[in-house]
Amino acid sequence: MTTHCTHIKKNCCSYLNYWLDKKRKEKVIGVNDAAWQVIEKLWGTLKNSSVSCKRQHYDEPLVDMKKCFDFMVYCVNRDELKHKCQQNDDGLKSTYCDNFNAYTKHYYEHFTKKVTCLRDTNKDIHYNWKFSDTCTLHNMAKTFPKYDKSRQKIVDDTSRLPINKC
Repeated sequence: MTTHCTHIKKNCCSYLNYWLDKKRKEKVIGVNDAAWQVIEKLWGTLKNSSVSCKRQHYDEPLVDMKKCFDFMVYCVNRDELKHKCQQNDDGLKSTYCDNFNAYTKHYYEHFTKKVTCLRDTNKDIHYNWKFSDTCTLHNMAKTFPKYDKSRQKIVDDTSRLPINKC
């Protein structure tokens, strides 16, 4: 498995843990305590499979965790759109690249409203807002790039202002 796939798997496992805790706290899926015990037991079988995923409970408020996972989803989707924009196999390059620019602009605005300052520490509740080397709120130009039509490539958007340090 490539490093990228391992990274995605780790984050998907974290997301699955978050989602399960969220559903349990919301009590929206109609599962009683006995059924939750069965679910937790079944989770144990994931430890011994090829898709190992350790069960973790999050102590942080779920609203804070949601922001982190929204960021993870942004990064994964951004990379997929970036890949589509960089190819011209199906004649939809222009559409993909326009969508890429709209997507990164939308989420730049979204995250700069939701995250008002960044702590400069790895002990931050939000894992220091780093999904990967190319997707971190500590480097807005790289995290929210744009497709430059004149150069026909995706470039860092240096017009993106950084988020202030706390």
